[in-house]
Amino acid sequence: MGMDLIPNNTSIESIHYNWTGWAILTRFLEKHDCSMNEFAGVNDGDRISKDTCKLVAKILREHAQEIPNISRQYISEEEAKGVKFTKEDRDDASIIKDFLEDATFWEKCNGCQQW
Repeated sequence: MGMDLIPNNTSIESIHYNWTGWAILTRFLEKHDCSMNEFAGVNDGDRISKDTCKLVAKILREHAQEIPNISRQYISEEEAKGVKFTKEDRDDASIIKDFLEDATFWEKCNGCQQW
């Protein structure tokens, strides 16, 4: 379960976020003034434009070191509701690495659909 992003650029592969990753990503982007108008909370094929995808890549690259703070805040809020998380979910270096790798998708996808 989660969000699959299908690129308009068919020469690259789609990517998948579990719901935790998607929540962390969207909170992080909101913090950096990226409009959430194109980001869906459901898998219904809504599109994210090429310009927005390029902006996401830029934000990820320029502010990656801040992602663990958003992640820890989200995990803390969800644990208070009884949600369980793994050690890997808490690994700052892994979180930064994963989101930086995703920046390449966002930069090259030419826009995408959310499924």
